Amino acid sequence: MRVLVVDDHEVVRRGLTSLLVAHPECVICGEATQGKEAIEKAIDVRPDVIIMDVSMPTLNGLEATRTLRTLLPSCEILVLSQHDSPEMVRQAFRAGARGYVVKSSVGKNLWDALQKVSRHELFIDPAISEIGAPIDVQEIVRRSAALEQALLESEEL
Repeated sequence: MRVLVVDDHEVVRRGLTSLLVAHPECVICGEATQGKEAIEKAIDVRPDVIIMDVSMPTLNGLEATRTLRTLLPSCEILVLSQHDSPEMVRQAFRAGARGYVVKSSVGKNLWDALQKVSRHELFIDPAISEIGAPIDVQEIVRRSAALEQALLESEEL
């Protein structure tokens, strides 16, 4: 699985990379420090999954995710954020993300999330459900399927 790591903090990128290199089936194919650079690198290296921070300069992770879902519909996006609110999770999925992990639980959940997302399955950090209103996973799946269908139709045109 080819992974592009996107975060504006070098220590976070290095930490993610060090967690992932322990898995031989995972190859870090690039890094980016903000959304615009993530789009350019993703087009160049064609990753299977992008680990995307939300809060970044120039172009935030949600906007970059929207653009990438259009440009590279087969590439999945796993949002990694310090924000643990259900509303932020909803926004990430609306933007086209397939998974969401809170940075405080990255050591515990990153690999499981990455594996699920790489298989085009949804992943929501278990810490989210403890924090606020329940997230309607069925609605997320329905919207995700609708987005995929729209992307396929767009590709056909």
